[in-house]
Amino acid sequence: MTVLVLEIGPVDDGEDFILIPAIRGGPAAYKYSENFWTVPQTFLDGKSRMIPVGRVLGGGTVFNGLLWNRGDAGDYDDWAALGNPGWGWNEMLPYFKKSETYTPVSSDAIANRFDIDYSPDVHGFDGPVHVGHPKYFYNVSVNFFDGLNALGVPTAFDPNAGTIAGASFLPINVHPTNMTRVDAKRAYYEPFANRDNLYVSTGQRVTKLVFEEATEGDIDGRQDKRDSEGFVLSQNETAAPQTVKARREVIMAAGAIHTPQILQLSGIGDQSLLESLDIPVVNPLPGVGQNFQDHFMVRISSPYGNESYTYPTQLNDPEINDRARRQYFESRTGPWTAGPPDGVAFPSLLDATNRSDSIASAARQQRAGDHLPAGADGSLTAGYRAQKELLAAALQDRSRAAHEILNDNAGGLSVATMRPFARGTVAITSTDPFAAPAIDPRYGANPVDLAVLAEALRFNRALLATDPMLMLLPEQVAPPEELLDDEEGLLRFVRENVQTEFHPSSTCAMMPRHLGGVVDARLRVYGMRNLRVVDASVFPMIPAAHLQAVVYGVAEKVRIRC
Repeated sequence: MTVLVLEIGPVDDGEDFILIPAIRGGPAAYKYSENFWTVPQTFLDGKSRMIPVGRVLGGGTVFNGLLWNRGDAGDYDDWAALGNPGWGWNEMLPYFKKSETYTPVSSDAIANRFDIDYSPDVHGFDGPVHVGHPKYFYNVSVNFFDGLNALGVPTAFDPNAGTIAGASFLPINVHPTNMTRVDAKRAYYEPFANRDNLYVSTGQRVTKLVFEEATEGDIDGRQDKRDSEGFVLSQNETAAPQTVKARREVIMAAGAIHTPQILQLSGIGDQSLLESLDIPVVNPLPGVGQNFQDHFMVRISSPYGNESYTYPTQLNDPEINDRARRQYFESRTGPWTAGPPDGVAFPSLLDATNRSDSIASAARQQRAGDHLPAGADGSLTAGYRAQKELLAAALQDRSRAAHEILNDNAGGLSVATMRPFARGTVAITSTDPFAAPAIDPRYGANPVDLAVLAEALRFNRALLATDPMLMLLPEQVAPPEELLDDEEGLLRFVRENVQTEFHPSSTCAMMPRHLGGVVDARLRVYGMRNLRVVDASVFPMIPAAHLQAVVYGVAEKVRIRC
């Protein structure tokens, strides 16, 4: 078998902002990203938000925040409950393990101080992605965890064991010896780059799929199955397009934005959308580009004034930063090995507020179509109805996270909703494959999400008022203290400050077709014989986690079983 991998971006140059945890990402990484803008967010403040996605061999794993967690067991049991047999937590765990080589923290003293523990039976020790911990720890994480514990939020000792509702010191995907990032390119491509049957071509934009004529028989009882014969690609807008034929199978792994875009350009998607652009309808699948989900985040600021503590912001001092740089390159230790946030929290709604019952009740009382995009297909409404019941149940479960607190160890305690009720869209606006699609996350479209974020901000105030956090001398800057008791003012602050947590997903959902699904439980596109999608777009519901470990697990499962 011969494998051809087409990558829209280049190969990275191994820059420091890719490899070194403390300086990972940031504006420099935009060199390797495609910076999409959403349509104006009418349920927020009418402004667009930027959503960067990876445009480099290895995708977003080349410049993401390094954090490695899977979410809770219930997230995957919910996937199975939505009509996806074999995708529950117990079925996914072997593939999560298969993707990683986990290295426990090296010091028992550090493990005890920062509540870092691990369960060997939920980790892999011979997989392609190295996962472990930095060689430097900020002591303010102890104050953060102690403050959470004082409010009744427990410590989740192994954040990858399926029970995450609590304080968690997350591992990161770094090599345990040289303390450099281990991304998808370095884990899955470089060890096999010399194989005679593997070809990788960068700088190639797939513009559409091409298909053979329909044949007799069907996959899902509704229409003739089609073969994906191959695809059309082009290096740029002026280059002559080329057609590449596939003998066995075409696998789409272009992400939650590009995958639905390519399918729609190819005639697979909502029939009315395709016909409005005079695109021949190959396969009418109304779920393509629907069901968009993201963890959306609000950045807040409460800078610490106690100068007896060490904070990452002190690296802004050239002298301190130079010492840290020398320490990193001489011994692979010190602050440059740590990429905050790593000590984070995933509180349940019950732990965060006494309004959990009323928020969950409001969610249950909504009709399925109340907050969906106008004109949503009936299958999408039915699918969301099933999702909404699972989401509402999770909000009343103390073992399941409702939001995340991203602790940067310097007074930034940003909050992000982990179970968004809003559903957005990705839709092409022309037949030009180089034109960005219309991306509408519809942040804030469902008031439940805004209520959860408002309660998360109030919970932060309570956290900052605990004795361990007061020792840091925090100053409440954003949101201003006076807004925290002003319902309308606080919601206005949320609407003005919502942004992506860089986790777009779910636009080609794995669900039954009658529930708006696009792929089946083997990730095959409905109505197609040899077309599969393997990326974050197939998540039926976004898990309460950073997504890279989840995508690796999904890919390992498909590689072995499908």
